[in-house]
Amino acid sequence: ASRYIDSAHKARVAYRETMLEHLEQDLREAGSREGCSQFERFGEKIKACEEVMDEKLGKQELTYGRFLGIAEQVYLSGIDNLRQIALAMKGMETVDEKYIRQRIAALETGTRSDARNTELASLKQQLDLRKEQLNRIDACLAQNEQALAQLDAALAAIAEMKTGSAQSGTTMETAMNDLQQIARRAREYSSPQV
Repeated sequence: ASRYIDSAHKARVAYRETMLEHLEQDLREAGSREGCSQFERFGEKIKACEEVMDEKLGKQELTYGRFLGIAEQVYLSGIDNLRQIALAMKGMETVDEKYIRQRIAALETGTRSDARNTELASLKQQLDLRKEQLNRIDACLAQNEQALAQLDAALAAIAEMKTGSAQSGTTMETAMNDLQQIARRAREYSSPQV
């Protein structure tokens, strides 16, 4: 089972590296500051998840594979959303909103004809499609923020897990109480004897 988990993890890492080759560049070229930020933050969080899980769990444990697999799926879903954002923004580059709005204004003030009405409808359709793309981009960004928050929550929970790798067999509070009792007893022993 551990060999299967290790090979599945290596396959996911190879897939991830292939996917990421051009994504960051595409987001930069598209001018998506939010997308670039999320790209960077997803990378930091998945790396932190791997490091914390390496510390808390043994790689041969099924829990390790399950937790890492889930975290990687969230990560990859976020990356898929970022790819959708880059593609949507690239598609929107061809829509010259300023020109379209100017042309609509000119058509609406001029004499109406069938040809002008057709052009006007087509221009408005382009703006509607652009608006739909912007809404999809916003939805992807919002979903990614939700995923990043969930990764943070999972990371905190994993970091707080009590596992066999702890150096101490007791909690800090118990140890401090024991230390206080030892200090009290030491004072009692050192009191002057009559």
